[in-house]
Amino acid sequence: MTRTLWFTAALRLTACLGGGSKDDADSADSGDPTASEACQLAEDHLACPECSDGIVTCSFGDVSATAASCGGCQAQAALYQALCEAGETADAATIQAGQVCGEPSCEVWFDGCTDPCTPLCVLADSIPDSTCDLGCTTPGVPPGECAWNGYDCAFVE
Repeated sequence: MTRTLWFTAALRLTACLGGGSKDDADSADSGDPTASEACQLAEDHLACPECSDGIVTCSFGDVSATAASCGGCQAQAALYQALCEAGETADAATIQAGQVCGEPSCEVWFDGCTDPCTPLCVLADSIPDSTCDLGCTTPGVPPGECAWNGYDCAFVE
């Protein structure tokens, strides 16, 4: 029993780190003909190493996910889960070939709900849909470029 659990964990870790193939026992078809390959990728990436070597953003098409990751594994897993929930129909090979992972992207954002005139530098994929509009007539000028500083989005001069 312990050997089987260790073997399963090793296969998941190998898949997480980019090794393995679709023929691996752990990556076998779930048997559900309605399950998308994005959902299968999400299921295959449930076991990432418990470490973090930085914040990573992974994206495919218009869907992106940002997470503290170990080798990008957690960000990839979050992306696959988001694609699954979005009903992505691309096959696994297309998703893996088309995904882009790297430093998070930052954007200047004006929060219309709390302080509509103050520019904020935030993760691009964390900007909420807002129905607030407090009517700022003169938005503030960003105090520098909105960029990733290695830890967070911030204005840099």
